Amino acid sequence: MEVMIRMNLKIRRMILGLFFVLGGGCLLFLSGMEASATDGDDTGRVAEDVDPANETHVREFLDKIVHDYNEVYNANFDSDNLDVLIREVTLYNRAVRQEGDYKHGEVYSLSINNRNIVTNHARYPDLFGYRFVSDASGSDVAGTISDLIEVAGDNSQDDCKQYGDAGRWACARNVVDAAGAALTFIAGLHHDGDDTAFKEPVCPGFELTTSAEDVHEDPTDDEKLEAYVKEVIRVAQAQFARALGAAAMKGGTQDQIRVNTLTNLNDESACYRIGDLRHGNIYTFIMEAKEENATVIINGNNFDLNGTNLDLDDDRLSGEQNIAKLFSQELGDIEVGSSTYVNYHWDDPTTEDDNVANFLETGKVPGTSCKRSYIEVANITAAVQAPLPPQLYIFGSGTYPGDAACEVDDDDGGCAIAGTANTYKGALLNLFVMASVLFPAVFLRRRT
Repeated sequence: MEVMIRMNLKIRRMILGLFFVLGGGCLLFLSGMEASATDGDDTGRVAEDVDPANETHVREFLDKIVHDYNEVYNANFDSDNLDVLIREVTLYNRAVRQEGDYKHGEVYSLSINNRNIVTNHARYPDLFGYRFVSDASGSDVAGTISDLIEVAGDNSQDDCKQYGDAGRWACARNVVDAAGAALTFIAGLHHDGDDTAFKEPVCPGFELTTSAEDVHEDPTDDEKLEAYVKEVIRVAQAQFARALGAAAMKGGTQDQIRVNTLTNLNDESACYRIGDLRHGNIYTFIMEAKEENATVIINGNNFDLNGTNLDLDDDRLSGEQNIAKLFSQELGDIEVGSSTYVNYHWDDPTTEDDNVANFLETGKVPGTSCKRSYIEVANITAAVQAPLPPQLYIFGSGTYPGDAACEVDDDDGGCAIAGTANTYKGALLNLFVMASVLFPAVFLRRRT
């Protein structure tokens, strides 16, 4: 048993390292946690003090970015509670995207992993998940980035390169974390958001018969909303089966196959934010089928929520205010096919004045608009040919029917909840230790 526990911890840390290299978009709330990922020392130079035409300034700016990342990662990696590590790395990555020490006007940073996937971009956050194309035609910076990655990767030291007509400098440094995953930080590089060096991910297999656009055209049509969610379930199950199959073809140990499967899935994570899966304010979300500490696996609108703990409170509800508990409560005993409609308050991405500032830090829902969501429990391993234990997750999507839909129903004692359909009796079974991190890793080991 002790050997198994140590092995599970080792695997979990390895997966965490891969996840952080993919952008660290993961945050679990911890009660009473005071630490902040931005509480680093004065090493390096803050963005506001950087002259982008001064090589030393840019190098010192990179010093700060990498130093603070390493401080956060190394200070928390050996924590008995790895949720601390997840929280702190996520807060660091979010801080990099906000105006302040890590970003000032045209002075910012980006990071790219060893599979050429953009894991963080301070100026253009929506490039998260895009692929860097080293030989892109018509790009002003593709060659510069390629050179920086190559040299930084050879010696794990920063390399600086002057580029463009303005004499600006860009510097890069390769960081290999404790799990052996490589990430290149680039500071000082400035480019247009539509530069051809960054290519939207190609997402074969993500075509839906009923799309987000179909739901957006008639948000009152429940049949379309339900059909859209069921299509997302089908796509996710097929994606999981493809990723596992591709990893198995490469061979290796069982642990290597698991890690390669996770890598394949993460490389396609941006596909849930584009194409048939997102249109206007219609998008999908996937989360653990747990009453407490439920992890958001995919949020098609806001990747900051990917990997976050859904213990977010809706103060406008008079009944159950915790969203994770509310979902579980309305679903009842959870089995494959359990489904319901639930109303609560959330952010409408097409309405700016409903945003809740610092919602992650305060543990509140991200918006004040009334949302009506259809949620359904499904088994993510259902399309895998090999016999794998069922892994249950909640898939959902919702529309924004207006404030009246969330008015308190005195009989219910809370926000009005639509009728429940297809609710089955059963138990929540077969949760794996990695299910709390990211759904691609659900096939790791069971809890011991």
